[in-house]
Amino acid sequence: GTTTTGTLQFITANSINVNVGLGGVNITSNGDVSGTTTGTQITTTGDVILNKVISNTNLTLTTQTTSGIDISGTGGVANLTNNIATTNSGNIAVSNTLTTGANLTNNGTITAAIVTANNTLTNNGTLNITSTSGGATANKIVNAAAGLIDFSGCTVSRTMDLTAIGNTMRISNTSVACGGSWTFTGISTSFYNLIIQGTATKAAGNPITINGDLTIQSGGVLNTNANNIILAGNWINNDGSAGSFVEGTRTVTLNGTTDQTITNTSGETFNNLIINKASGEVILQAASSATVSGTLTMTAGNINLNGRTLTLGTAVGTLGTLSYTDGIIFTDIASGGFQRWVGTGSALTSTTGLFPVGYRTDYRPLVITSTSAPTTGGTITVYHTNASGVTVVSPTFVDNAGTVDLMSNSTHTVSQSGLVTAGTFSMKISGTGYGTIGDVDDLRIIRSAGTIAPGADGVHAGTTLDPQVNRTGLSAANLNNTFTLGTVNSTRTPLPIELLSFTADPVNNSYTRVKWTTATETNNDFFTVEKSRDGINFENIGIVDGGGNTISVLNYSLIDDSPYKGVSYYRLKQTDFDGKFSYSHLIAVEFGNNIDNFRFNLYPNPINIGENIIFSIKGNVGDEVIVVVYDVTGKKNYSKVLIMETEDNSIYAIDESKKLPPGIYMVTATSDQTIYSKKLIVK
Repeated sequence: GTTTTGTLQFITANSINVNVGLGGVNITSNGDVSGTTTGTQITTTGDVILNKVISNTNLTLTTQTTSGIDISGTGGVANLTNNIATTNSGNIAVSNTLTTGANLTNNGTITAAIVTANNTLTNNGTLNITSTSGGATANKIVNAAAGLIDFSGCTVSRTMDLTAIGNTMRISNTSVACGGSWTFTGISTSFYNLIIQGTATKAAGNPITINGDLTIQSGGVLNTNANNIILAGNWINNDGSAGSFVEGTRTVTLNGTTDQTITNTSGETFNNLIINKASGEVILQAASSATVSGTLTMTAGNINLNGRTLTLGTAVGTLGTLSYTDGIIFTDIASGGFQRWVGTGSALTSTTGLFPVGYRTDYRPLVITSTSAPTTGGTITVYHTNASGVTVVSPTFVDNAGTVDLMSNSTHTVSQSGLVTAGTFSMKISGTGYGTIGDVDDLRIIRSAGTIAPGADGVHAGTTLDPQVNRTGLSAANLNNTFTLGTVNSTRTPLPIELLSFTADPVNNSYTRVKWTTATETNNDFFTVEKSRDGINFENIGIVDGGGNTISVLNYSLIDDSPYKGVSYYRLKQTDFDGKFSYSHLIAVEFGNNIDNFRFNLYPNPINIGENIIFSIKGNVGDEVIVVVYDVTGKKNYSKVLIMETEDNSIYAIDESKKLPPGIYMVTATSDQTIYSKKLIVK
């Protein structure tokens, strides 16, 4: 190799290319590299180690994929300003400032205190900006789908495009050199993934939109700084301390189209929270409860409590507000619940006492109202447990002149803490999916323990599909119960017959086996199995007796030995003792065109000598059928060839029976190379 000391200077009216081999370029702290001629280039297949200064606007450094540029030392200024694009596929490490006047594309790793790109900087790899007093300046910084920008700087000038799916922006400044609270006003306010870490507070300078996940790492602090946040991904707070998210008076909106999680093992607090999801759920992760101190707005989308608690309000004097349009608060785990603070200023109303609970697609809200304002405030917590079937009430009891003998297994669990009132409370349970209801006046709100219900039966409303059941005269202590709906007329309002399964399966491409299982039945007389070619027009194929009144699991089946070619649709019709009926969902079964549709029967059998033999044949149109009668010695006594003209049963008579002496015969029908046989007895 060649060692050059002093100054290596290119002064010429023409371009100069310096090609360096595997040894690379090593410029010590005493050396400078400058180029004053447009087009000056240093190209190397090795590393470039620069311990001083690269200067001038006309020098281009080019390295291969595995090479790197290390600019350190006291100068540490890399000026890659030129008029052509620069691509880094290896590593560039700059202790001070990296400047490029062209488009800079990073496919590897760039680490620099300050990055200045006077055109577009596109990051496909990792871009580390480390200055505690400077930052990044670019006409446009684009973080591509796989890119990570780790930003420890204090300022960003102009525009950052951080919207590519999968890219991540990590703001990790830990210094107070930025003035303590670090405001990222220069960064694009639309991110894909945003990570907040480092001990200095990160304050939003503008409203923030995040199309991926927001993560606050341990020690990180995010301050809304009077700006709203719109989040389409997950909310992940790994710090857990009360001050890691400073919500201020602003609003967080969750609007993703897939499931979104909220994670904070110490519990997350929002000022205002809006749920507006066209699809997917908001899920409280394990040990992650949430509090909304201001307004909870449910525009669309369900909240899955996952056994955790969602609290509206923070104290008797800060009740919070529920703005409800649509959505269900539900849980698969029987704990936690939706908790609301209750104040002393006014009585509970259908708005302040609304608990919009239920289960996934069945909205089953519970509303608590009061006749007067509580004298001491507190909280009320409600969660709904969805369960199949009904339970027989034993012993039965009388409520408002009706005997409660059956109750739903789905429940509402209510608990209150701290409430004192001179008046009483009323409760309303309504919703869908409660099963067969003949009259809403048959329903009662009772305790799931199956004993006499507290308070008094109220005036009911709604419809049989969405009943509204009321109970009045409840004390604060009465609220601490698990409630359900009971019926005083289990014939007219039996609540659900729970169908655990309903299947129809082709067997040997010959027939369909229909099976179904029930968990509970009330006044169930019989089932009718029906089938259809088009899912609209049905025919009956069989009737199976029901189980009457039972809470045991029962299994049923029926064989359809004449399925249609192509697609058949099956459904169950369940009929009560009083003649009322309901239908199941449809099941589709498909047979190919080679379905064995052949059926062959003889009657009467046995026959007396001299009687005609009657046989029926069912097959595919156009099929050729050969009918032969043999005696026990194998002698052929009769044969005939038939061509099927219909798929329906065709009836034929053999008048040769008078020629058949008493004995045992074998009658065969051959179709499509398959032989079907029946034994015939002549007396």
